[in-house]
Amino acid sequence: MSRMSLWVALVALFLPGFVAAADEPALIETFVPPKRIKFNPPKFPHREYVRGQEGWAIVNFMVGPDGRTYDETVARASAAPFGRAALRATRSARYEPAKFDGRDIDASQVVRITFEIDGQVGARRQFIAHLKRFQRARDEGDVAAMEEQVRSLEANTNNLYESAFLNVSRYQMLERGDDDVAKLQALNEATYMDKGRGFLPDNFMTSMLLVRLQLELRLNYIGEARQSIATLRERELSPKQSDSIDRLEAAVNDYVDRDDVFSHRHQIDRDDRAYIPLERKAFSIDRVDGDVAELRLHCSRGYRGFIHKPETLYRLHNDEGSCLLQVIGTPGSSFTLTEHPAG
Repeated sequence: MSRMSLWVALVALFLPGFVAAADEPALIETFVPPKRIKFNPPKFPHREYVRGQEGWAIVNFMVGPDGRTYDETVARASAAPFGRAALRATRSARYEPAKFDGRDIDASQVVRITFEIDGQVGARRQFIAHLKRFQRARDEGDVAAMEEQVRSLEANTNNLYESAFLNVSRYQMLERGDDDVAKLQALNEATYMDKGRGFLPDNFMTSMLLVRLQLELRLNYIGEARQSIATLRERELSPKQSDSIDRLEAAVNDYVDRDDVFSHRHQIDRDDRAYIPLERKAFSIDRVDGDVAELRLHCSRGYRGFIHKPETLYRLHNDEGSCLLQVIGTPGSSFTLTEHPAG
C-alpha cells in the first residue's frame, strides 16, 4: 500500500470501523512511574528578573534505577537563561525510581517549570498599543505593517500574559501563508504559555487548540495530534465539538493501525535537537538535508542512545512503553521520519 497523508485520508477514515477483540488473555504488567522526592526550585535568572521578564522551560530527562536524573535536555524554553536554570534544578532533583514488575528501571520524565514575578499580571499599556496596531494592520491586510508590529511586540514582551498574545499574533501573521511548521510553532508557544493560566479567553483557547490539531494532522504529526486531542478532552466542549473529537480520534487510531508506513518531516532546532513522540515500534530516518548524528530514545520503561546510520530500520521492544525520540544534529537540518508497521 502506498504512503498517504493522514490529512487526505481523513474523509475515508471517518467511516465507522470494527476491530475484533483478541481471543488470547491480556498480560498483566505492573508499572509504577518515578515519584519526585526532592526538588530545589530553580533560581530566577538575575538579568531577566531585573528586567521584569517572565518565562518558562520544558525539560526532558531520564530517571535511573538509583533515582538520579540523566540525559537532561531542554525541549523548549521561552529564553535560554530560563532553560539553563530549569536544567540545573532538574539535575539536582531526586526520585523514587520507576518499578516494573517489582524491579527498579530507567524511565522517562518531562517537567515544565514556570518563572513568574509576584504582582506582574496582565499586559502593559505599551504592549497593548502595539497589539492594537497589529490588529488594525491585520484587518487591512497590510502584511508589512503586521511584520513591523510583531517585531515591536517581540521587543516589548516581558511577562507570560504578553507572550501568549505575542505568539497568537505570530500565528495570525502566518495563517494566510503555506508554512504550516512555522504556524504550528507559534500556536504551540501560545498554547503552552497559556496552559492552565487563563491568559487567552476560554473559547478562543479552544479554537486555537483545534487549529493546532488540524495543523498536526496536515503535517502527519500523529503523536502530537494525540496530545492535542487529550488536551481538548480536558476542556469544556460543545456536544458538536466533542463528537468531532471522538470521530477524529477514531480516524487517527484507524490510520495508525493500518498495515502501511506513514512519514512526517521535521527540522532540528537551534538547540541541536528535534523531539518526536513515536506511535510505532519501528522507524527509519531518511531524506536528510544537513546532518543527523545521534538518536536517543526516552521511553516510559527504558532508554537507548545510538549513532544514526542511514538506511537503517530501527525496532523497539513492545515492553519499553511509549517513547519520545530525540534526533540530534546540526541546527537547521531537516529529515523525514517514517514509522513502520510491526513485523
